[in-house]
Amino acid sequence: MSRALSLVMALALLVLLPLRAGAHPHEFVDAGLTFEMDAEGRLAMVHVVWHWDELMSLLTLEDLGLDPDRDGALSAGERATLSQRFSAWPEDFAGDMQLQHAGRDVALSRPQGMDVDLREGRFVLDFRRALTEPIPMAGASVRAQAFDPTYFIYYEVPDQPGITGADTCEVTRIEADLGAARSLYERLLGDLTEEQLMEPGQEPLVGSAFADTFVLSCPG
Repeated sequence: MSRALSLVMALALLVLLPLRAGAHPHEFVDAGLTFEMDAEGRLAMVHVVWHWDELMSLLTLEDLGLDPDRDGALSAGERATLSQRFSAWPEDFAGDMQLQHAGRDVALSRPQGMDVDLREGRFVLDFRRALTEPIPMAGASVRAQAFDPTYFIYYEVPDQPGITGADTCEVTRIEADLGAARSLYERLLGDLTEEQLMEPGQEPLVGSAFADTFVLSCPG
């Protein structure tokens, strides 16, 4: 299976490449997050937008034979096909996002309403994920991170996440301690043999240490 095709099928090259044992990410995604509240004041949905980097996008275009005229635009048919294919996440792919409430992981749906476009040479994936059980947010808080556990892909959230459906809630960014994250990564890598580094599934799962944390909180 080619690299770009595995991106299409699994969205993240999640277990196939030994390059994941490298000391830095190999692909970069700008992520946008919006917390969506329902009419009852519960966190019900997270709106996610991924902007892939130009190289990641180019490899996928070339491997799938898209945009042959190099005009930087996808046809309506290509967009529809890609939206369907990019929605087909494997069962063990968590979507490179983690939500926590009261110290526990929050279950999220598969991507809903996936829309794929090509803008300025970069794939843009726009979708929503529903909370399996919406969370009443009065006096509560939820923590969110966007990260690839293996740190092969680095997710940056350049803009402060938004909120819809609630005027009194706020989001606070807690920046990652990158120095501590690198030290952790180097220590865990040092514990592995060369043979282990080449085996799928042996890479240190340190992506969360490199990711900023966003705390959504609402007054009681």
